[in-house]
Amino acid sequence: MRLFWALELPLEVREALRSAQEDLRALCPEGLRWTRPEALHLTCKFVGERDDPEALLAAVGALPPPGALRLELTRLGSFGGRRPRVVWAGVGGPDRGALEDWAARLDERLAALGVPRERRRFRPHVTLARAKGRGPRPELYALAVDSIRLDPHPFVAREAVLFSSTAGTQRGPVRYTPLGRVPLAR
Repeated sequence: MRLFWALELPLEVREALRSAQEDLRALCPEGLRWTRPEALHLTCKFVGERDDPEALLAAVGALPPPGALRLELTRLGSFGGRRPRVVWAGVGGPDRGALEDWAARLDERLAALGVPRERRRFRPHVTLARAKGRGPRPELYALAVDSIRLDPHPFVAREAVLFSSTAGTQRGPVRYTPLGRVPLAR
């Protein structure tokens, strides 16, 4: 199974992100593969192919909980430098530092189980779209990201979810199935 740890987003936050996607789509109508609104989430750690979700749940459940995390949307951005490949919505808020610390402990705990460590620093974000092929022209990304305002939409994350993902086919999108939950506050 292809697994990852994430925070689910409340409906009102997903709706705000869906609205931002519509605005982005108007500026970049081609070349992007959009994340379905019901599938929007904040990935904390990509695990990869594993067949031991129970061990992962137990290991992460033993981590000291950071407490309920007060977070909010910040701005739109993109990854990929001159050839952006991903359009995202940033996540910040009063407990962003606590989320980053917890994600670092999560990475460390899972490394003890043989999950490769992250090479890059954790930057909390929600992926809105990925480039298809060569994607739209880079200047369209810049125009889209700079011209769309994203309201903060505060939310509280109270649990982390271990998801499995099933690759989409030409007829269907990627599917995410929750396998277990770990409370962030006790």
